[in-house]
Amino acid sequence: MQLSGFLSHFSGLYFIDDNISSLKYSGYELTYLGNIDGFYPMVGDELIATIASPISRSKVVEKLLSHGCIFSSYIDPSVMLSSSSRVGQGCIILPYSLISNDTVIGNFSIINCHSSIGHNVSIGSFVSISAHVDIMGHCEVGDNVFMGSGSRVLPTKRIGEFSTIGAGATASRSVPPGKTLYAPLSKLL
Repeated sequence: MQLSGFLSHFSGLYFIDDNISSLKYSGYELTYLGNIDGFYPMVGDELIATIASPISRSKVVEKLLSHGCIFSSYIDPSVMLSSSSRVGQGCIILPYSLISNDTVIGNFSIINCHSSIGHNVSIGSFVSISAHVDIMGHCEVGDNVFMGSGSRVLPTKRIGEFSTIGAGATASRSVPPGKTLYAPLSKLL
């Protein structure tokens, strides 16, 4: 199987999904292993969880962990990762991202392409950071947060667990747990 892009070093792609029809447009030759409830790993199987929704990813990962599955982290070779930072189990960090000094990234979080994580940042577990996100120094991002493309968090701010930061939004103050922050709509001239 010939793969392109960031998965090219894998010898095969195998999918576990409850909705196999959602995979038919992937552009990859796929091998379907079955649904989530019915999957149990074989010796040597390693998984990555690529579900964008933090809550959905959390539920699927917890179920698969209870079945004995092992999750690996994937960090693209182009990522600039400080040696003083720590990355949790099952994380995915995609091309051209920057993780600065003394940053901690919790388990099963995804950092998409061209995102920048400043120094002394704490990112919780099951966080989804879309492309081109900028989290500045000394910030804290709680568990199960979703950050849309182009969003940013200004220095020292806290984003509470289960919050959503919409595409293009700037968190200039801390965001309470479970809240959503949207970018203001531009006025048409």
